[in-house]
Amino acid sequence: MQTTVCCTILLHNCIHTGLRLGLYGPIRDAMHVEHSFLGKLAAGVISGAGAAAASNPLDLVKTRLQVWWCMSVYCAALCYIAEC
Repeated sequence: MQTTVCCTILLHNCIHTGLRLGLYGPIRDAMHVEHSFLGKLAAGVISGAGAAAASNPLDLVKTRLQVWWCMSVYCAALCYIAEC
């Protein structure tokens, strides 16, 4: 189970970071802002929002897997204590 959670975390981070960095340049070029701080800021906000929207489902899967794993360990511990 730990391997599945770790793979999901790695996949989420790779997709999020790849999209955030990969979309910044094309968005900045499409906005025609080379030296404007506010233009670069807007391109960064747009690329970050797009990456967050695309990687959010994987974050939800990661969180649910972590909760399921913790609950199964917790329930197993309670069952062990109840049998003693």
